[in-house]
Amino acid sequence: MLTIMPEGLTAPHPVNTLVDAHMAGAHLADQTELLSAERIIPAQAYEVGHSALSGAVVVETAVEVRVRPPEARAAEIAAGTWRSFSPFREENAPMFGSPEARQEAVEVVRGIADQSRLTGKYFNSQHRFAAQRLAAGEITKDQHDELVGEIATVLAFTKPAHLRIVSEAQRASIDRRKNAGQLPEDTAFVDVTSRITEAGVQLAGIDTVVARMTGAHSQAELARHGLDLKQRTYNEEAFAKAAARHEKQQAELQARIAAVQQEAMIRRHMELLDEEHRLLLEREADSKKAEAKKVKNKRTV
Repeated sequence: MLTIMPEGLTAPHPVNTLVDAHMAGAHLADQTELLSAERIIPAQAYEVGHSALSGAVVVETAVEVRVRPPEARAAEIAAGTWRSFSPFREENAPMFGSPEARQEAVEVVRGIADQSRLTGKYFNSQHRFAAQRLAAGEITKDQHDELVGEIATVLAFTKPAHLRIVSEAQRASIDRRKNAGQLPEDTAFVDVTSRITEAGVQLAGIDTVVARMTGAHSQAELARHGLDLKQRTYNEEAFAKAAARHEKQQAELQARIAAVQQEAMIRRHMELLDEEHRLLLEREADSKKAEAKKVKNKRTV
């Protein structure tokens, strides 16, 4: 017999009740699977929005349980979120705000999928295998792109730094091939994940899609959702390492923002110097013209 006694909790994150319910249920089911016979263990659900579930789970029948790595459980919950709220399903338009916004999310994922095949830079072996199956005609383009969306979503929750590394490798590949004349000059780079700008980290790529699902409004909030997921599914040692990586990655992002701001300041300074030099040359040219005109006038007199 399985008895679940829910309690309300409050979380300091944007609310998305559909995702809350999905992730809470997925995590609670996962915890239940790991319980041993005749034990009462608090099972706190994954807390993604303003409310979540916690409860005590009572299992009265002994079961043999194969314990999986915490990373696998976190990935399964993230993948389940994509499958439930994928923009490729028309009925999920309310999740994205409108049919048009849903279609925009689809196009974001398609752009990421196309760029990955163009550059040959994939997120993982599953991503590469999906591209191979598409090339072999074993799956359709829609099936391929939706799978890429799922893979990217899982990584956005669990390994956002890895997404950024692959994204930068794709950019370098495009730039190199454009310089070599192998790609048209107007080949545009598609953001895979949030971009670093002078104004800070701006949501872009798969992060914009996942942000719609979670109610996040910034990259920092989205990263915090991923850390919360790990807190609910990782053991103490694994989570301590994940939390340390999270802090390091956020610090690195801030350092890169500072570097971009410094570069922008130097660029503006150089532009000002160039403008001052241009004006100086113009004044000198005008002065020479005026002097030449005076000389000509004297000769005429």
